Amino acid sequence: MNESDYIRAASRLWPREGEVPADALISLVERAVREHPRSPELWCLKGDLLQLRFRPFDRDFDPRLPLECYETAIALDDRCADAHNEIGYLCDVYLDDFERAEAEFRRAIELGLDHTAYMGLARVLAQTGRAAEALALLDSCPHGDNPEVVRLRGEISDGDWGDSSGGSRGAGPS
Repeated sequence: MNESDYIRAASRLWPREGEVPADALISLVERAVREHPRSPELWCLKGDLLQLRFRPFDRDFDPRLPLECYETAIALDDRCADAHNEIGYLCDVYLDDFERAEAEFRRAIELGLDHTAYMGLARVLAQTGRAAEALALLDSCPHGDNPEVVRLRGEISDGDWGDSSGGSRGAGPS
Protein backbone atom coordinates (compact mmCIF):
# COMPACT_ATOMS: atom_id res chain seq x y z
CA MET A 1 0.00 0.00 0.00
CA ASN A 2 1.14 3.52 -0.65
CA GLU A 3 0.95 6.35 1.88
CA SER A 4 -2.43 7.60 0.62
CA ASP A 5 -3.90 4.10 0.79
CA TYR A 6 -2.85 3.83 4.43
CA ILE A 7 -4.33 7.23 5.26
CA ARG A 8 -7.66 6.31 3.64
CA ALA A 9 -7.71 2.93 5.40
CA ALA A 10 -6.95 4.58 8.75
CA SER A 11 -9.75 7.10 8.17
CA ARG A 12 -12.23 4.27 7.67
CA LEU A 13 -11.14 2.60 10.92
CA TRP A 14 -10.85 5.82 12.96
CA PRO A 15 -12.78 5.60 16.26
CA ARG A 16 -15.79 7.74 17.03
CA GLU A 17 -15.43 10.31 19.77
CA GLY A 18 -14.93 8.64 23.14
CA GLU A 19 -13.97 5.26 21.67
CA VAL A 20 -10.56 3.68 22.13
CA PRO A 21 -8.80 2.90 18.83
CA ALA A 22 -9.18 -0.69 17.66
CA ASP A 23 -6.13 -2.93 17.58
CA ALA A 24 -6.57 -3.25 13.80
CA LEU A 25 -6.14 0.50 13.39
CA ILE A 26 -3.10 0.61 15.64
CA SER A 27 -1.50 -2.26 13.70
CA LEU A 28 -2.31 -0.58 10.40
CA VAL A 29 -0.70 2.72 11.39
CA GLU A 30 2.34 0.97 12.88
CA ARG A 31 2.82 -0.91 9.59
CA ALA A 32 2.30 2.30 7.60
CA VAL A 33 5.00 4.16 9.55
CA ARG A 34 7.42 1.25 9.12
CA GLU A 35 6.79 1.15 5.37
CA HIS A 36 6.74 4.94 4.91
CA PRO A 37 9.00 6.36 7.65
CA ARG A 38 9.39 9.68 5.80
CA SER A 39 5.68 10.54 5.88
CA PRO A 40 4.85 13.40 8.26
CA GLU A 41 1.13 12.62 7.91
CA LEU A 42 1.59 9.03 9.05
CA TRP A 43 3.73 10.12 12.01
CA CYS A 44 0.93 12.53 12.99
CA LEU A 45 -1.61 9.72 12.74
CA LYS A 46 0.54 7.58 15.02
CA GLY A 47 0.84 10.43 17.54
CA ASP A 48 -2.92 10.98 17.44
CA LEU A 49 -3.54 7.29 18.08
CA LEU A 50 -1.15 7.28 21.02
CA GLN A 51 -3.18 10.11 22.53
CA LEU A 52 -6.52 8.43 21.83
CA ARG A 53 -5.47 5.19 23.51
CA PHE A 54 -5.69 6.90 26.89
CA ARG A 55 -8.30 9.01 28.61
CA PRO A 56 -7.15 12.54 29.45
CA PHE A 57 -4.81 12.50 32.42
CA ASP A 58 -4.71 8.68 32.59
CA ARG A 59 -1.71 7.95 34.78
CA ASP A 60 -0.45 5.42 32.22
CA PHE A 61 -0.33 8.08 29.50
CA ASP A 62 3.20 9.15 28.62
CA PRO A 63 2.96 12.36 26.56
CA ARG A 64 6.54 11.90 25.39
CA LEU A 65 5.44 9.05 23.09
CA PRO A 66 3.10 11.10 20.87
CA LEU A 67 5.47 14.06 21.26
CA GLU A 68 8.22 12.01 19.59
CA CYS A 69 5.87 11.22 16.71
CA TYR A 70 5.00 14.88 16.14
CA GLU A 71 8.65 15.92 16.44
CA THR A 72 9.52 13.31 13.81
CA ALA A 73 6.79 14.74 11.54
CA ILE A 74 8.26 18.23 11.94
CA ALA A 75 11.79 16.98 11.33
CA LEU A 76 10.51 15.58 8.05
CA ASP A 77 8.46 18.68 7.18
CA ASP A 78 8.58 21.82 9.32
CA ARG A 79 5.41 23.01 7.58
CA CYS A 80 3.32 20.23 9.15
CA ALA A 81 0.83 22.49 10.94
CA ASP A 82 -1.01 19.62 12.65
CA ALA A 83 2.21 18.42 14.28
CA HIS A 84 2.99 21.91 15.60
CA ASN A 85 -0.56 22.20 16.95
CA GLU A 86 -0.43 18.81 18.68
CA ILE A 87 2.94 19.62 20.26
CA GLY A 88 1.40 22.84 21.53
CA TYR A 89 -1.46 20.87 23.03
CA LEU A 90 0.83 18.32 24.70
CA CYS A 91 3.11 21.05 26.06
CA ASP A 92 0.14 23.00 27.41
CA VAL A 93 -2.00 20.26 28.90
CA TYR A 94 0.48 17.58 29.93
CA LEU A 95 3.96 19.08 30.18
CA ASP A 96 3.18 22.58 31.52
CA ASP A 97 5.74 23.97 29.05
CA PHE A 98 3.78 27.08 28.19
CA GLU A 99 6.65 28.79 26.41
CA ARG A 100 7.01 25.95 23.92
CA ALA A 101 3.23 25.55 23.67
CA GLU A 102 2.91 29.21 22.72
CA ALA A 103 5.64 28.94 20.08
CA GLU A 104 4.10 25.79 18.58
CA PHE A 105 0.58 27.25 18.44
CA ARG A 106 1.96 30.42 16.84
CA ARG A 107 3.75 28.31 14.21
CA ALA A 108 0.56 26.34 13.49
CA ILE A 109 -1.33 29.63 13.02
CA GLU A 110 1.43 30.93 10.75
CA LEU A 111 1.03 27.79 8.65
CA GLY A 112 -2.72 28.41 8.34
CA LEU A 113 -4.19 25.88 10.73
CA ASP A 114 -7.84 26.16 11.72
CA HIS A 115 -9.49 27.46 14.89
CA THR A 116 -7.87 24.82 17.10
CA ALA A 117 -4.48 26.56 16.97
CA TYR A 118 -6.05 29.93 17.87
CA MET A 119 -7.88 28.31 20.76
CA GLY A 120 -4.72 26.62 22.00
CA LEU A 121 -2.75 29.85 21.88
CA ALA A 122 -5.55 31.77 23.59
CA ARG A 123 -5.67 29.21 26.42
CA VAL A 124 -1.92 29.44 26.93
CA LEU A 125 -2.02 33.23 26.93
CA ALA A 126 -4.85 33.26 29.46
CA GLN A 127 -3.16 30.67 31.66
CA THR A 128 0.00 32.75 31.75
CA GLY A 129 -1.75 35.92 32.87
CA ARG A 130 -2.32 37.48 29.44
CA ALA A 131 -6.11 37.25 29.20
CA ALA A 132 -6.39 40.59 27.40
CA GLU A 133 -3.97 39.34 24.73
CA ALA A 134 -5.93 36.09 24.48
CA LEU A 135 -9.21 37.94 23.98
CA ALA A 136 -7.66 40.24 21.36
CA LEU A 137 -6.36 37.17 19.52
CA LEU A 138 -9.78 35.53 19.49
CA ASP A 139 -11.48 38.79 18.47
CA SER A 140 -9.15 39.18 15.49
CA CYS A 141 -8.91 35.56 14.39
CA PRO A 142 -10.59 34.50 11.14
CA HIS A 143 -12.53 31.84 13.06
CA GLY A 144 -14.12 34.19 15.58
CA ASP A 145 -17.64 33.00 14.80
CA ASN A 146 -16.83 29.33 15.39
CA PRO A 147 -18.98 28.13 18.33
CA GLU A 148 -15.96 26.65 20.13
CA VAL A 149 -14.04 29.92 19.78
CA VAL A 150 -17.07 31.87 21.04
CA ARG A 151 -17.37 29.53 24.05
CA LEU A 152 -13.65 29.83 24.87
CA ARG A 153 -13.81 33.61 24.56
CA GLY A 154 -16.62 33.63 27.13
CA GLU A 155 -14.65 31.38 29.47
CA ILE A 156 -11.58 33.60 29.24
CA SER A 157 -13.73 36.71 29.78
CA ASP A 158 -15.18 35.04 32.89
CA GLY A 159 -11.69 34.31 34.21
CA ASP A 160 -12.02 30.53 33.89
CA TRP A 161 -8.61 30.12 32.23
CA GLY A 162 -6.58 32.52 34.35
CA ASP A 163 -4.22 30.66 36.65
CA SER A 164 -1.63 32.40 38.73
CA SER A 165 0.04 29.07 39.54
CA GLY A 166 0.70 28.35 35.85
CA GLY A 167 -1.08 24.98 35.83
CA SER A 168 -3.31 23.71 33.04
CA ARG A 169 -7.06 23.97 33.17
CA GLY A 170 -8.43 21.42 30.78
CA ALA A 171 -8.03 19.38 27.69
CA GLY A 172 -7.88 21.14 24.35
CA PRO A 173 -8.58 19.92 20.87
CA SER A 174 -6.67 16.93 19.48
